[in-house]
Amino acid sequence: LDAMQEAHDTTLRDKKTELEASEAEAERLRAALDAREGAAAAAAQERADALTSEKTALEAAHADTQAELKVLQEAHDAARADAAAREDAAAQEKAALAAEHGALGEQLAEAAAARDAHAEELAATQAARHTLEEEKA
Repeated sequence: LDAMQEAHDTTLRDKKTELEASEAEAERLRAALDAREGAAAAAAQERADALTSEKTALEAAHADTQAELKVLQEAHDAARADAAAREDAAAQEKAALAAEHGALGEQLAEAAAARDAHAEELAATQAARHTLEEEKA
């Protein structure tokens, strides 16, 4: 009976030692899992922070690009308006030059008519003088 009791006590001690070893292994595994989860959470947070910073930078760049595009569009619109105004001014100047050209053409025609009338008058005067000279002679 003592031998059986001793064998039973030894078995209990062995089982208790195995149980303590299993509990220690479980605790070690829990600690390793917690460390991995902590590292994974820290890495995920770091990645989220990096993505947030990148998003913020992209939004700022987008806003800058939109502002630059607006300035360029306004400059383009102003250049178009200026070109249209210059085109209108050129058309008005062309019309004024055409009117002036027409007026000068009329003045030239009037001067030519006056020259022709003067030439006719001169010719008539010379003919009359020639006739007078012939009558004198």
